[in-house]
Amino acid sequence: MSVKTIITEPNKILRQISKPVNIVGKDEQSLMDDMLETMYAADGIGLAAIQIGIPKRIIVMDISWTKGEKKPMYFVNPVIKNKDNDKSIYEEGCLSVPNQFAEIERPKNCEVEYLNYKGEKKLLKAEGLLATCIQHEMDHLEGILFIDYLSKLKKSMIIKKLLKNRPDRIVVWLMLKKIIFMGTPYFAVPILKSLYQNGYNISAVYTQPPQKSNRGQKINKSPIQGFSETLNIEFRTPSSLK
Repeated sequence: MSVKTIITEPNKILRQISKPVNIVGKDEQSLMDDMLETMYAADGIGLAAIQIGIPKRIIVMDISWTKGEKKPMYFVNPVIKNKDNDKSIYEEGCLSVPNQFAEIERPKNCEVEYLNYKGEKKLLKAEGLLATCIQHEMDHLEGILFIDYLSKLKKSMIIKKLLKNRPDRIVVWLMLKKIIFMGTPYFAVPILKSLYQNGYNISAVYTQPPQKSNRGQKINKSPIQGFSETLNIEFRTPSSLK
């Protein structure tokens, strides 16, 4: 397990709609382990995969650990089946909107269908803080932040505060430029990942075509192609750059 960098607003990555997971395998379980470690390290109670730059419909939560007992919860492809007509109001915060809080009204109870850590289909009847938390995290999967429920004025004020306190705020200006990335080996992946997570406008990625092995029976993609596919970045594999 490792602690990942949490993306903060404003960043276009947070506005992406996450994609469903086909199979809950070792890669997805490893991702959930990293997400949970990242969430604990940041003193959070919920985290969506998109918050660390992975556009997959995966959420981890633990609303009990701040009381001294860890009870992690894993949600893959969560879908809300029913919502209560009654409403409740909680003061919400977000690891992607650091040090900002606001009272948000949401359905008091809800039923959520999802796959757990082992890929088993489950149904959760959530109420109170748990219901609020799962709805908050599921908003992330649709590119929605809790500040989107506020007035335009309040939202604008929060974003201005975030920009003022953000050490990498110069990136906001650099985002206007388009980047064409060229790379193939593993050491190029962290560079591409850093550009992506910091919101740079990557218009295209060029990498070598897949290579054959085992007498042509196996096709091996370059590390950059695999990473680009995971993040849904447009890539090209020309046989020559001439």
